[in-house]
Amino acid sequence: MTPAEMEACIVRYGDLVPCKTAFIDAHTPGSDQKENFTIIGGGVSESVDQHVHIQDTPGFNIGAAGQPEARAGDGSC
Repeated sequence: MTPAEMEACIVRYGDLVPCKTAFIDAHTPGSDQKENFTIIGGGVSESVDQHVHIQDTPGFNIGAAGQPEARAGDGSC
């Protein structure tokens, strides 16, 4: 494997592309700020807008989600 081929298999934190509409709960208050990441494989996103960073991975998926910290008085638990 060449260095260029290895680089194509690396997803760096700064290169992550979030999807804010990956799941139906993205339309509810508090969840509308959640960021979903499909890093390896297609995952289970319900949005056609979800960016898949590494696609050629049949049957294998890694994803992540980030939720901004709740602020006092915003109704979050």
